[in-house]
Amino acid sequence: MTMTMTRAQVKLRFAGLVSLGLALAIIHRWTQVQDLSLTSTVLRGLLVSFLAISAFIFIRVSLLFAPRYADAKVLLLRYLYVVINDRIGAYFAKCREYESAHCQETQEKFLLNLLSRRAKTAYGKDHGFADIKSVAEFRQRHPLTKYAHYAEYMERVARGERNVVTASKTTRIGRTSGTTGKAKLIAVTMERQLISLFKMGAMVTHLIEQRHARDVSPLQTFLYLYVHTDSKLSEGGIKMGPITTLALPDLLFRLVFVTPPAGMRLTNEHQAIYVHSLFGLRDRTIKSLAVIFASALLSFFNYLEENWPKLVEDLRRGRISDDVGLDAEIKAALEAELEPEPERAAELEREFQKGFDGIAKRIWPHMLYILAISSGPQVPYARRTEKTYAKGLPIVSQVYNATEGVIGTYYGDEYHYLIDVADIFYEFIPVDKREEDKPDTLLAEEVQVGESYELVVTNMDALFRYRMGDIVKIAGFHKKCPIVDFQYRSGELLNLRGEKTTDINIRMAVIQTFASALGNDASLVDYACVESVLYDETMGLSATDRDACYVIFVELDRIVDTCKGKNKEEVASKLDETLRAIASGYEFQRSRNAIPPLKLICLQPGSFEALRAYVLANSSATAQQVKIPKKLLKGEWIRLLADREVQ
Repeated sequence: MTMTMTRAQVKLRFAGLVSLGLALAIIHRWTQVQDLSLTSTVLRGLLVSFLAISAFIFIRVSLLFAPRYADAKVLLLRYLYVVINDRIGAYFAKCREYESAHCQETQEKFLLNLLSRRAKTAYGKDHGFADIKSVAEFRQRHPLTKYAHYAEYMERVARGERNVVTASKTTRIGRTSGTTGKAKLIAVTMERQLISLFKMGAMVTHLIEQRHARDVSPLQTFLYLYVHTDSKLSEGGIKMGPITTLALPDLLFRLVFVTPPAGMRLTNEHQAIYVHSLFGLRDRTIKSLAVIFASALLSFFNYLEENWPKLVEDLRRGRISDDVGLDAEIKAALEAELEPEPERAAELEREFQKGFDGIAKRIWPHMLYILAISSGPQVPYARRTEKTYAKGLPIVSQVYNATEGVIGTYYGDEYHYLIDVADIFYEFIPVDKREEDKPDTLLAEEVQVGESYELVVTNMDALFRYRMGDIVKIAGFHKKCPIVDFQYRSGELLNLRGEKTTDINIRMAVIQTFASALGNDASLVDYACVESVLYDETMGLSATDRDACYVIFVELDRIVDTCKGKNKEEVASKLDETLRAIASGYEFQRSRNAIPPLKLICLQPGSFEALRAYVLANSSATAQQVKIPKKLLKGEWIRLLADREVQ
């Protein structure tokens, strides 16, 4: 990795040489003095050690690849932070290895310790935690639960009542997105926040960089496409909002991210993306682009494709555009960080004019990977980004995160996760038992590779034997610990005649069909589906349940002949045929004509982005949280997409 020393690094090199010179001078002087006292010897030894260590760090930082915008203090602190964070991550990665080898023992230890600490809470007393002495007793005495079981307890927490579900103070109330139903409130303790930030964050970063970025400089930063959410206060004065909210001091923002602190606190999505783009484009040394969901990657690159002339011109002049509408104080703070960048602007202009194929690696030549949750419904977004804008860059799905907790952490590059057995107690309901009133559950070591299960979690905060509704497939084991592949949410089944067609069945059929039908003519953007009974009702069509079929909406990045007339009919027939081959229940019902062939609706480009904007404007979901369910359950969503059908 070639580099030229920045001005800050020149200062650090000088400081390092001075420190080294002072250390050598003290040592030389030391050898000339006889009969030093023990105290004097110790003090001189400490001073020499301090100067030697300082000299090593200063000179080391001056030799590393670094962005030219950071001052000496930031570079020095960034180096220390990253090195220490990596050592912490390495320690917890070792712990993960031990816990994986002792999976069930780790699970039992976590659960019994949790029950003991929660025994004197209102919830613990109501459910007899003090008398539960084993995993078997817990599973026998505590029922499987859904959110309604906790609603009253959570309302008491929100009013400020202490010792309701947690012995320690509730520091935050996590709020779910509400896109698949009514938003839920879940108590979160400081313990969990610290584990997420310092344990999980450090460990996952260490594991990813061991695989993808061994030669990365600790002075390189992340471009994180973050939109802040101001926390609301509950009736009892507790902060309430999505768990993705970053409440960090300015210094930590500077040490980790390329965007200045003022930009990391913008709550308007349009303003935030502009600022992230501007400061991200300025710095060609960025090591990684990060988003929450892979769908946001396409939105970001589409934004660049449409707005790069304006961004390049603002960078060339070293200004923040007035058109963005930033508050004057924030605008001034951000402009203070800028200076005219004619050379970088010219470089970017040349690359953008060549087109956007593989653009990420061309404008950020030192980028090594992209971070984005890319499992389940996010797979099409990740694949399209890898084939277009991000050629040559792996998209790494770092965590399986939810308001209920960090369910799993990075395990390889196939969107798989190793469950976190030290901080959550897991049970698994076989998918064919889900509809039973009291289904039996399996423990972590009892599940079978290749089988699918509904997740049941007991977390460190306030949920016990809680049915998340997430369906996961067991992809394998790491030692004795399950590796899971997120499949779909339980409410996203299509089920007209008891066939129970899952989202992953639809996803595979759509991807396979359109990969074959389109070739290089266009790319799949997204899809969604609905049962025709609801579609017909929404569109004011007359139909009977007897005629009910699947309606599948598909958006391509441009309108091609595949979307029209007989071509579309042929693709619909191929899609139906492919789905029959993948989903045995659907095939059974189709073979007996209990379900007619599916209906395919091709959408104009930008349709799902319009739906996302509508969801943001009409729900409690934030820009960081929003994700469109693959099974459409709201008439207004169906109408919005149907009105954008390619005619």
